[in-house]
Amino acid sequence: MSLQIKKFKGRDVPEVIGRIRREMGLDAIIVETRRKRAGGLRGLLGATLVEVTAALPVVDPGESRRWEARLQEIKQMLAAVASSSTEGRYPVRDDFAGGYLALLAQGVEPHLAAEVVGRAALQCPGAVDPERARQLVQEVLCRRISVGSPVRPRQVDPPVVALVGPTGAGKSTTVAKLACGLALQGGHRISVVTWDTARPGKAEPLQAYGELCGVEVIAVSTPQEAREAVRQCRQRSEMVVVDTAGGSFRERGYVTMLGRWLESTMPEEIHLVLSANTGYYEALAMSDAYGSLGYTHLLFTKLDEAARLGLIYNLVVATGKPMSYWGVGQRVPDDLQVADAAGLSARLVRDSIPVFWSRQAAGSA
Repeated sequence: MSLQIKKFKGRDVPEVIGRIRREMGLDAIIVETRRKRAGGLRGLLGATLVEVTAALPVVDPGESRRWEARLQEIKQMLAAVASSSTEGRYPVRDDFAGGYLALLAQGVEPHLAAEVVGRAALQCPGAVDPERARQLVQEVLCRRISVGSPVRPRQVDPPVVALVGPTGAGKSTTVAKLACGLALQGGHRISVVTWDTARPGKAEPLQAYGELCGVEVIAVSTPQEAREAVRQCRQRSEMVVVDTAGGSFRERGYVTMLGRWLESTMPEEIHLVLSANTGYYEALAMSDAYGSLGYTHLLFTKLDEAARLGLIYNLVVATGKPMSYWGVGQRVPDDLQVADAAGLSARLVRDSIPVFWSRQAAGSA
């Protein structure tokens, strides 16, 4: 078997994935996703492009029998692993092996992938074709993914919404997207209280966005200042968004300090902001560390830079917390989307689909 490898460039990942599917088909495997500076004048102005490397397995007719035999070996091995890892509750049925492999390719944990395809298989006692298997797996994923309601500004008793998370996750940019989007697209009066002032100039980008979009931005340096700022903002705004300081979740002092700040602002919702590029076990450790703060939602950033989205499903199931928003690019406020269970399940099943999906049909014929 050989690989046909090709690079595609575009404005964002969904656009490029669409081109790959049209030109190379559903068997194409996403190998790498990178963001690069655009050429010419657009590049000088800071514009970027997404470059995706895709590979298409090409099987020589003479190798077909060996390939099918090897495929069956892999299916049996994966079924055995999945069965043992879930105490035999969800063995991977042969006609759903393609779904199992697709989820593994997206980074879904093996026991969770086995559970999904096992639940899907229970809906059809008899064998199904690959397309029907895909549909059933996607339906199970969609039901398992919890999504919260978007934040809603109010004129009476305005809500306070806080964003927490590690350094580099994109909290401040997400605060700008959320506040400016509600102000520009919804016509709401939004205030931002930021106390991420440890680094010089950290609040300046937020203040610049606020001036452009008509959002009030107040920088504070103590919990007492934060409490007073939130009190005043609620008198003249429909919602207050609190931007918190990043830090190392492994430092107990940082988490304790964060708790004191949140107590001073009394948020109605606390969104844990994590990058979709984060490793699963690291993200799980972060969710445990921030769990003491009582966060209510998961908010994922940098989906445009993530080659695999299994982390999102893994963490939603592991924590039991609903998703709220996705960051899908650098543009403020455009690149913030309300999380969508159907959209995520579709991407988990149809993006990075291995060749096993189509080979499954030949193996079961």
